[in-house]
Amino acid sequence: MKKIVCAMLCILVLIFLIGCAPGKVEKIPEKEEPSRLEIQKSIGCEYLKNKQWDDAISCFKRAIKLGPKDFDSYAGLANGYMGKDLPDSALLVYTDFVRKIDPDSPEGHYGIGYVLVSMYNYDEAIKEYNIALAKKPDYVEALQGKGVAFNKKLEPDSAILYLEKAKELKPEELSIRYALGEAYINGKRYTDAIKELTEVVNKYPNDIQAHTSLGDAYFEAKKYESAVEEYKKVLELWPAYYTVMMKLGKTYEEMKSYTEALESYFKAKEISSREPTAYYNIAGIYIKLKKYREAESITKKSLELDTLNVLPYVLLGDIYRDKGDKNRKLKKWTSALREYGKAIKEYTKGVLDPNYGDYAKRNIKNCEKKIKITIELRKTEFGYD
Repeated sequence: MKKIVCAMLCILVLIFLIGCAPGKVEKIPEKEEPSRLEIQKSIGCEYLKNKQWDDAISCFKRAIKLGPKDFDSYAGLANGYMGKDLPDSALLVYTDFVRKIDPDSPEGHYGIGYVLVSMYNYDEAIKEYNIALAKKPDYVEALQGKGVAFNKKLEPDSAILYLEKAKELKPEELSIRYALGEAYINGKRYTDAIKELTEVVNKYPNDIQAHTSLGDAYFEAKKYESAVEEYKKVLELWPAYYTVMMKLGKTYEEMKSYTEALESYFKAKEISSREPTAYYNIAGIYIKLKKYREAESITKKSLELDTLNVLPYVLLGDIYRDKGDKNRKLKKWTSALREYGKAIKEYTKGVLDPNYGDYAKRNIKNCEKKIKITIELRKTEFGYD
């Protein structure tokens, strides 16, 4: 029985081979081995992936020697320098490629533009993107880069124009959707921003920056509860993110949830105890809550951190002004006059400031009027000046 089965299997194999075999037996070509250049680039990319910048730089330098006209090697070397925060070196790499190897390379000009954006040189970056797009009009990355540069320049209409073009060509690219969402925020198109950024966070639920930007869009749209939700997601991923903790506090403050706002600001102060902004915001809430002693105490602490900022003096002016109003209602005329005088003294320190000068001047006049009124009220009650 076993012999019969074996014989049948042999026959089936023969039938299969005869049926499938071509008329002439061809030798199967051996798999081509990667070149030394490709090996170097592959190793370099692994180093970039692992943020081993020095090793990546060495690899791509060897790759350039093996293939002096290979653009990918230049791009890898530039990325290594960017990882080390050496944009000048990265710029030189791309510039050398364009000048010495291929002046018409869209990728080379795009690379120059990319580095220039990181150096805050947006106008020159846009020029480079324009050259790239003149050579390759449907170059999605250059359209995106140009849009980002315009958005960094706070020209959202132009930014949106180019980013929407990029999205049309590559709608699945979420980095474009993110950049477009940012541009929509700057252009005050918050509904559009929310739509784009929601797409990003749905795909990448752990993307801190996307959640932050989506929170910003909700905040600007006055959808504060949704903003709180997004900021909390960020803080779950990065509990010590000072900026977002401050944004969460500001959102609660807009909701008049002062207890939660204070809690957030105090956490921010713990995260960065040398940063005075949290102190200012805490003082501002204490003033709203009429907790003047606490407001005065933390404002004076902030002066130990930043003696050149006039905001603490303006806050002290607000505290003393409001204490004066409180004392005047209680008919504590002398105390009220003393507080108004202290307020004027503090406001005077801010009259030359470009941000708070007008506010300080208005409040000086306001306190002077209140002093006159208080004197008249005291005279009416006691019959003397």
